[in-house]
Amino acid sequence: MEEQVIEMPCPMCHDEDNLLMIAKVDEIPYFGEHTQVTVLCHSCGWRQTDFIPAEGRKPGGWTFEIESEDDLSVRVVRSSSCTVCIPELDLEVNPGSAATGFVTNMEGLLVRFIDIVKMVSKSIGDD
Repeated sequence: MEEQVIEMPCPMCHDEDNLLMIAKVDEIPYFGEHTQVTVLCHSCGWRQTDFIPAEGRKPGGWTFEIESEDDLSVRVVRSSSCTVCIPELDLEVNPGSAATGFVTNMEGLLVRFIDIVKMVSKSIGDD
């Protein structure tokens, strides 16, 4: 794992001295070697993570249908440029400037969607 201080202000709190980049090369089963790059601010806690494949594969798309409880443990690797959608629930997350990469499983992906829906519902209720 390689750590490096980045000489630029944090995009959230604008602190000039606490932005750190961590790069870690890892083998992800079924996905191959990837470099996980995380930029984080020790002042405000902001973080941005992405996964860069080492093998230069072309972007692709996959469809997966959950048919049993065992399917909830299927691994998911999302880069910041990936779109994830659950058409049955009319939910979609698109790439953007705040998008982040992650490794999880189907259950973790559903929990992420649930957390976002709760957050949006709460903010709508505050209006």
